[in-house]
Amino acid sequence: MVDTVLSQEEIDRLSRGGAKTGRQARPYNLTRQERFIPHKMPTFDRINEEFAHSAQKGISVLLQKEMLFLPQAVRISEFGEFIQGLSVPSSLNVIKMEPLRGHALFVIDTKTVYFLVDTFCGGGGGAIQKTADRFSPIEDKFIRKILNLLLEELQRAWRPVYPVQASCVLSATDTEFAMIVPPTETVITIPFRLTIATTATGATGAEGAAPSTGGYDILFCLPYPTIEAARDKLYATFQPVKLDETQKTDAFHEHLADCNVEAVVDLGHAYLTLPEIGALKTGDVIELSKFITDNLEVRLGGVQKLSGRPGMYRGKRALQIDHIVLEGGDSNNG
Repeated sequence: MVDTVLSQEEIDRLSRGGAKTGRQARPYNLTRQERFIPHKMPTFDRINEEFAHSAQKGISVLLQKEMLFLPQAVRISEFGEFIQGLSVPSSLNVIKMEPLRGHALFVIDTKTVYFLVDTFCGGGGGAIQKTADRFSPIEDKFIRKILNLLLEELQRAWRPVYPVQASCVLSATDTEFAMIVPPTETVITIPFRLTIATTATGATGAEGAAPSTGGYDILFCLPYPTIEAARDKLYATFQPVKLDETQKTDAFHEHLADCNVEAVVDLGHAYLTLPEIGALKTGDVIELSKFITDNLEVRLGGVQKLSGRPGMYRGKRALQIDHIVLEGGDSNNG
């Protein structure tokens, strides 16, 4: 048997902590609990895509402007780290997803709230310079409207895989009221980027929706213990998340019911010369082209669809529909 004796150089190297590699030792806390979470969760990613797609339609209808609402890369971190990265104030909405245990969190930061309200009121959605330590009643009301839309679409996206009943149990701006798990607990965060869609023309000349520059994020924070009951389905290699024809029809009807259409009743018209307009004074009567017994045209979205007779109903001016204009201009008597 050959004796193995370390050389002085090897002894010196061991005493110095091994060979010099240029790397520093990383401290590790043996008391810290860490979870191994696979970065690939195909079904979970598919659910997020379905949620973003359907929520995008609802937000576009609500804001009356074509919007893009796209899922970004999933982030895995400690909850304390997630909380520290939030801007103040932010709309922190604690969500319960029955029958999953625990709570989740929808976060809408200040800039996103201002962007949504500004776009809803007809603004261009540009950068908004505004600082406040709390949201106004109007902003709070709009946050609830957006949140209700998100919860409805969240339920619809999860239904084919693991049906849940989503509801908001608490809304706050102080992070102390949104500590849904201990700071060291592992959470999964899905950012959804919200932008105004712009018309872009590709090389082929085809037009399509493209995101405008920048964007605003709505964060969905889901603690890992909350999804443990459904993890086998979420980790599945392939899980089709599709709606059948009945569900698609129901979803279409729900979105259609939220659409607003402007209805305009044409009382008549008159042509005046400039001298006649200049001579008008209080009390003058302008004679219109229609008699009081004539039917009035009703235009929906700028197109004549109805006609009827004016009158009063429950103390208010009203119109009784007499004819429905069919395709091709034909009338159907009511």
